[in-house]
Amino acid sequence: MRMRQEILDKLINKMIKHIKPNGVSELIYTLEPTDDTGEEYYMMVTYVVPDDSKYLKVNPDTQAIPIRYRYEWNREIQKTIKDYFGINVIINNSGTRSESEYKRRKQYE
Repeated sequence: MRMRQEILDKLINKMIKHIKPNGVSELIYTLEPTDDTGEEYYMMVTYVVPDDSKYLKVNPDTQAIPIRYRYEWNREIQKTIKDYFGINVIINNSGTRSESEYKRRKQYE
């Protein structure tokens, strides 16, 4: 299905509260078309979570933040958008940020 980016943005904004994963305070995203057909978009997603969230905890064994949550969340967002709007989204970048860091960076934008 072809869809203009402005329309898709409006529809996703209305769905945010439904597609936002549990434990995520805010979901920030940007869309960019992959071509001129309007059938596929690149999506960059930032998951804003409370400062004390388990999603920010570093694994002591690997010294890495658990990214499996983001993979699951990304897949669910892609599936929901595909199921409801018939549009493919490729999440080419995603990250998790604490609320305090998000607010601090937002001040300087």
